[in-house]
Amino acid sequence: MIGCVTSSETFHLDLGGTIVDIKTSAPAQLDRLRLRYAGFECSSPTPTMVIHLRPVSALDEGTTYRSRVDKGGETAVVYEDEETEVLDGVLRTMLPRSASPDIIAHGALLADHGRGFLCCGPSGSGKSTIAALFSEKALCDELARISMTSKGPVADSLPFWKARPMRVLLDAIFILEHSSKNWRRRLEFSEAITELKPHLYWPVDDHDALSDVFSTLVDVVRRIPVFRLGFQPDRNVWSTIVEQL
Repeated sequence: MIGCVTSSETFHLDLGGTIVDIKTSAPAQLDRLRLRYAGFECSSPTPTMVIHLRPVSALDEGTTYRSRVDKGGETAVVYEDEETEVLDGVLRTMLPRSASPDIIAHGALLADHGRGFLCCGPSGSGKSTIAALFSEKALCDELARISMTSKGPVADSLPFWKARPMRVLLDAIFILEHSSKNWRRRLEFSEAITELKPHLYWPVDDHDALSDVFSTLVDVVRRIPVFRLGFQPDRNVWSTIVEQL
């Protein structure tokens, strides 16, 4: 296991139910954590993951790495300052395994009167655009967490990048692309699985967790519709999103 930082303060971060303890001995780092993850701080004393955050100045001379994650994927050391922010990348690496069987999806999460809509896609496909178009509905514009409940799939917003914490019942998933007009096409089961796989964060270093996440994906696609959505950058696309859902 990676050694602890002495005389540290702890910031508790809630990532949709996965509690991360971020320990630091630098007050300026603690202030940045509270600003960066505002709304996602919690008071839970039982973490799933522990990250020791240290200033870059603490690195040995000639050392080039900025983070180390232990083999179990539950503890890490991160060297970061205002100019070299690497903590988000480490969290994205560690979270898929610890969140299993839940899914970590690359997508913008929207909510409207208790209904959730996840818009997935690679960088440049329009996640941030659609979140900005509907800022009053947007919960996050980069990553969301999907889990199965007795009521069906639910999605939690994650603090990447513009986000506010909320859990919402998931009504549909959309795979985005820019288009000269607004349209959507429902995907068949096998096509939906294939289209969604590249937009998920997989726990590739843990076979059991990988299998569990895939099982959740299958269950989600059986329960809710998955669409390919072509859209123009205007608010008229909302009627296409909610049409006959």
